[in-house]
Amino acid sequence: MRKKRWLALALAVTLLTVSGCAVKKNTTVASDEKVLEVEVYNAGYGVEWVKKLAEKFETENPGYKIVVTETRNFDMAESILKSGPKNNTADIMIYQYPYYMSLVSQQLSDGGAILADLTDVYESVADGETETFKERIDPTLENVFNYNGTGRYYAFPTLNDTNGIAYNAAMFRENGWEVPVTTDELLELADTINTSGKNVKPFAWVSGYWEYCTPVWWAQYEGLERYEAFWRPDYSVAPSDPESGYYQEGREISLTVLQDLINPSNRYSIEGCLTLEFSEIQAAFVRQEKAAMMPNGGWVIHEMKDPSYGEKIAMMKVPVVSALGNKLGIGENTLRELIHYIDGGETGEAPAVSSKKGLSAEEVLNAVREARYLNSSSIASTNIALVPAYSDAVELAKKFLLYTTTKEAMQITFENSGMMPVVRSEIDAMDVSKLNQFDKSKVELIKSSNGRTVPMEIISDPIFYMNGLRAYTMLDNVHPDKTLGASAAGDRRTAVEIEESERAYIDAQWEHFCRIANEVLGK
Repeated sequence: MRKKRWLALALAVTLLTVSGCAVKKNTTVASDEKVLEVEVYNAGYGVEWVKKLAEKFETENPGYKIVVTETRNFDMAESILKSGPKNNTADIMIYQYPYYMSLVSQQLSDGGAILADLTDVYESVADGETETFKERIDPTLENVFNYNGTGRYYAFPTLNDTNGIAYNAAMFRENGWEVPVTTDELLELADTINTSGKNVKPFAWVSGYWEYCTPVWWAQYEGLERYEAFWRPDYSVAPSDPESGYYQEGREISLTVLQDLINPSNRYSIEGCLTLEFSEIQAAFVRQEKAAMMPNGGWVIHEMKDPSYGEKIAMMKVPVVSALGNKLGIGENTLRELIHYIDGGETGEAPAVSSKKGLSAEEVLNAVREARYLNSSSIASTNIALVPAYSDAVELAKKFLLYTTTKEAMQITFENSGMMPVVRSEIDAMDVSKLNQFDKSKVELIKSSNGRTVPMEIISDPIFYMNGLRAYTMLDNVHPDKTLGASAAGDRRTAVEIEESERAYIDAQWEHFCRIANEVLGK
């Protein structure tokens, strides 16, 4: 799935004229409360899953018609939604657009609302279920969609999946390479691969895709609760203050790991990671076997459109950040022993632990256990369905969205997209025996997370969505890997330099950002 920029908050009107209307206008479809127009951004998981859902919905609900339209205008979501009913005839827009909450407090030129309130869908019970959709999803995911903590919801999750590091399992078996359990072990493996004489590099990577790992390392070090606090900071505390939720050592540590992995001087990457096209880089990993590993998502096999790769590639648990051992006062070897103990079901006698930080063996084990559970990131918070408030089929749109949460619909989604259900219990109940190696590995990875999957980003606080902020805002295209892995030394910056400049920028603008956010909160 090609990673795109999310800071296109103000696009030119000419773009809308040239691209938006051409995509949106569909004069062959009647505007009718019984006709549902669904526009889907075509990412790595395609659009076939929506078409199959539409077919099944029509069969089970005679009298309704669903028209599915594919779009690749990723950056046009906001402009299209704000263009109003004359230019936007879609009733559901399935996009990757994390700043949608900024539209809740805005209005069309005629004073009308932009987004429909979907709270009643969250509070409804789908056919065959006994709990509401809100009760069935993970609390972290519910928190992501909860508008300013008001219990109102304006977007709906459509797909979920695990992200992290895909690896050539066949190559690993052939060479006797062990799947690393810590980041230091990952670096050791990279050195082993480089000196193996196999004419293969440790990594192929695309800018932006390391974001499937860095939030996990960050959360492993800080703990998930602390990680989430970054995304909902205390406005009264400056970001540069160590007491602020915004100031977190784990964020810098995660970038330091990335710095070691992609610094050109270490020669761990194939040539052209920052210059080649995405398809070329992914093909170098999957087809040409020029790299043993690639940060990627659970859609990679579906995207390659060749099921045979499903028996060659697998997803590994994101290695635990080795700096956690230092934080807990234990050595690297003890950290690895504890992780293997946890992975083995914690049977038998636990490894001996002696913490230099004065922590008990139980405290250390609990911290390592949580870190190991945080073994992948999730895209559920960014793959969303939005319903324009001015749609003439809002109720039908809600009916269809609720249908997508049924067991039947989630199975259809998985079979036709390769993506995981958004309801955790459905993943836990999945039979992996007939799945290929890749799908089996990612399902088992999610199951092993014990419901502790790390959201890649939580753009749910107005300090973020009203100001266009992300984890990193000052960097080119907001991807740290572009700066950490720059081929020219003069263009390269360290993790420490990135963190310092980021905090300095946010700190200098903090009062301004807070003022804008407080206007939305009515403070």
